[in-house]
Amino acid sequence: MARIKIIFFSAGVQEIRLDNYLLAETDMVIFPLGFNLGKRDIKKKKTIVILWYVPDDFKMFDKIKSLRRNFTHLPIILIGENPTPKDLLKVIELKVDHFLTLPLSKEKLQDTLQKLVRPVSGKYFPDLSGFRQKAKMLFQRLMDFRAKNKNELPTKSLGIINPSYSGFLPAPKPDKGKYYDLNVLFFDDMKIIRDGKTLTAIKGKKNKALLAYLLYHHHKPVHREVLMDKFWSDVSPISGRNSLYVAICNIRKYFSDFFQSQEVILLENDCYAINSELEILTDFDQFNFFYEKGKSIETLQGLKHALGAYNKALALYQGDFLGRMRYEDWCEPIRANLMETYLFILNQVCTYFYNQNEYDACINISKKMLLKDNCLEEVHRKLIRSYHALGFNDLAIRQYLKCRETLEKELQIQPSSQTQELFLQIQTGGVQ
Repeated sequence: MARIKIIFFSAGVQEIRLDNYLLAETDMVIFPLGFNLGKRDIKKKKTIVILWYVPDDFKMFDKIKSLRRNFTHLPIILIGENPTPKDLLKVIELKVDHFLTLPLSKEKLQDTLQKLVRPVSGKYFPDLSGFRQKAKMLFQRLMDFRAKNKNELPTKSLGIINPSYSGFLPAPKPDKGKYYDLNVLFFDDMKIIRDGKTLTAIKGKKNKALLAYLLYHHHKPVHREVLMDKFWSDVSPISGRNSLYVAICNIRKYFSDFFQSQEVILLENDCYAINSELEILTDFDQFNFFYEKGKSIETLQGLKHALGAYNKALALYQGDFLGRMRYEDWCEPIRANLMETYLFILNQVCTYFYNQNEYDACINISKKMLLKDNCLEEVHRKLIRSYHALGFNDLAIRQYLKCRETLEKELQIQPSSQTQELFLQIQTGGVQ
């Protein structure tokens, strides 16, 4: 089968990991949204364009119109989250081939790619039947919701939600018996381990940030225009290109003592990439693997059986994702999504201990969660109930007051009726 080339246009909105969902016969390159495709970019390969859908993003709309104008039969896929009927109508107007919604299954994406590269009379064959049906269903669902709730305003939950889409696709299973050329730790500060020894950190903030970005994307090449936009957007293109070249040279020199017969950073078709021959294991990939495994086990066998996988994920979370690179904007969406996943796992483990009357453990976990996000009202309630169950009513009352003060200060809201009722029950001795 001929190889499929995926061109992903990054709008700088969110990093999306598609590598684990793609076919083995697939190559993917990333271009900035402003990059203009030439015929040489799609010649000799079956090429598909993928964009991240952002509502009312006129640059993205113009990009799609330009692609349609210059490459009539080039397949275009949009990937988006929680589309409204208005969004779906806009997508149909733009004449894209498919609009895939998150969460996205591996099978769905691969099936879509296969259909798009299957030629009919020398042209690409778009299949929109399922897409239009989905648009119709979503529109009808919205109409039903409006009819049912026309006098109600939506409210925002302050509890922990299941991050069914956290911005990441499932990671490959770590192979215990496999030799890895590099073991990369992203949680807290970046550490690179080779043959059991932690390498001395590379000097220079830009060098370190660029190396972290390339290692995070070790599964695919990144166009140099994307790197220049990420790290040197405040200088001229010539200065940015020179700075990128110097930083790449510094990274190559950094690895030269450890890989004397092998180049770590490769350049091909204006794209930089970590050498695909190197076997790399990251704590990020392992964390996502054990989270997905725990979630699957919990669904099939119950929470008790999922604790082993959940605890392995928690052990890997040694701090926020690249927590010492607070000045790097590209880290923020990844960091936020990982923290949401981390809090979800903690909440599941905390719930298990609470249901087992292990209140000390529940208290410790709840405190850890509130250090990350002190506005989690559901966690405050668990803490209040646990203190009360252990006979510490004074601590339970103090926790309620702390909860009320935090919500007023941070969100300008009062505790929910459920939390206020719990407080009254503790005062009157009527906790259920």
